[in-house]
Amino acid sequence: MRFLLPIALAWLLPGCRLVEPRHDAPQKLFGTQWILIELQGESVPGTVQSSMHLAEGGQATGNGGMHRFLADFELGPEGALGFSRPRCVQQIGPDWGWAQQERFLASLEHSSRWWFHGPYLVIADAWNRPHLVFLPAE
Repeated sequence: MRFLLPIALAWLLPGCRLVEPRHDAPQKLFGTQWILIELQGESVPGTVQSSMHLAEGGQATGNGGMHRFLADFELGPEGALGFSRPRCVQQIGPDWGWAQQERFLASLEHSSRWWFHGPYLVIADAWNRPHLVFLPAE
């Protein structure tokens, strides 16, 4: 939530933009392991880790929290982004990770936009409302 306030203000106050979205370096999306830190405006607990890796060939792989997933994605002009429905590979995990995984994968599937805010990768819906925020893994 603490990260989303400046972004929300930037989009709500068009005459006083605080944050200018950057989509100028799509190559930075590729080859990085992205760790989910915020999901639909809420901080992600450290006990369940969701992650994503984007390949130049248009495939996204990662961990939803309970299962590994695979999805196709496509980048468009001006920060447009679309994902196919993620497909999961069964893994064993804690029961309490289900809710986060379901929200994460549903948000991924309904994504329409992306931009960078400093080191953060922000993925938003069609109305530019951020719903997934990632940091690169170290």
